[in-house]
Amino acid sequence: MLDAQDAAVDRVRRIARGEEGTRRVGCVSLLAYDYPARLLRLTADRLPGLRLDLHQGTDTAVADLVRGGELDLGFVRVPVPRAGGAAGGAGGGTGEDDLVIRPGYASERIVAALPATRPLARADSIDLGELRDEPFVLPGARVLPGLAERAVAACREAGLEPRERARCDDLTSALAHTATGLAGTLAPEGLRHFSPPGIGYVPFRAPSHQLTPTVAAIHRPTPDPAIPRVLALLDGRAEVSSAASPGV
Repeated sequence: MLDAQDAAVDRVRRIARGEEGTRRVGCVSLLAYDYPARLLRLTADRLPGLRLDLHQGTDTAVADLVRGGELDLGFVRVPVPRAGGAAGGAGGGTGEDDLVIRPGYASERIVAALPATRPLARADSIDLGELRDEPFVLPGARVLPGLAERAVAACREAGLEPRERARCDDLTSALAHTATGLAGTLAPEGLRHFSPPGIGYVPFRAPSHQLTPTVAAIHRPTPDPAIPRVLALLDGRAEVSSAASPGV
């Protein structure tokens, strides 16, 4: 009886230290194949008593779930969407809506996704301005605010006003337009590995900084004790103690 009680008390203590139990991690769907997979492996090796349940969604959905306490940790593109879907801060501290934002966990390259029948789809690289005669499918500002702002800003920097054919709330829908030959879009390069046939992915020459978004980790100001531990693993640092502050 005493052994069972001791084991139960020890387990409660391990959970309180962030060494055991289940934590919920959210990320943008496309990014789940990159560093979240590495985080799952590191956690299984270094913190075998800790289980990470992975949730995938848009930047806005993941950020809102972290705010609401339904996720313990999220990975989203910078700028982090504020509550209500507007693009927010780039990070390095506590954001305007009290999310702690830790930038620099990954970066993406945004490329042109074009119908394969277009001559430009077969180019090794292009300038963004070469797309001025192409119809565009643009990401919706409500669900994909950061990507939407970046796409429009990059086009305007290149002296290009996108010829908008449609707006979509997710990249899969945008690629459906592209695969059928109706319009091109700007999309993360990693989508080439998961997209339907009929699409050519073409990088930009000397791309704007708008087209190389970074990914930040986000959590609430007083995170579960496991969160500093798993972020330390991803950072390649020694496992932090349970007494460490969230900003360490």
